[in-house]
Amino acid sequence: MFYYLLIVNKNGSLIYDRGFSTTVKLTSNEVINIASIFYSMHAISSKLTPPGYEKTSELKLENGGIEIMEANQMRLVCFQTLTKIKFIFVTDYQTTLEKCQDNFRKIYDVYSDVVAKNPNYELDMPIRVNSFDEKVNEIFVK
Repeated sequence: MFYYLLIVNKNGSLIYDRGFSTTVKLTSNEVINIASIFYSMHAISSKLTPPGYEKTSELKLENGGIEIMEANQMRLVCFQTLTKIKFIFVTDYQTTLEKCQDNFRKIYDVYSDVVAKNPNYELDMPIRVNSFDEKVNEIFVK
């Protein structure tokens, strides 16, 4: 089950968050804290990766930083685009990485088509596009 979708811009600002669970509820401050702490850890880990390091990630993406953080009952999975936008999924432990990767591709397609091509949207600003919310619901709420 997907608990949350967070989108963080290249500067580390949370530009979109959406919760999907009725059991896991986070306050706005908790969501901002998760996004900012993960962004910082991702940036530090990408700097610590030695040059020429052969990537052995399960996700087969070129993030250059932390991709997965696991705890007892949940998992954070990060996908970074070439433009440094991070899509972070907070999921339960049973959600497979393949399902995360599949949903990343879907949400990135929707982001590209609905948000990035929207003439009223300014890059790196919070996403307030109703059609994006509707498409996100179609992907995650079934």
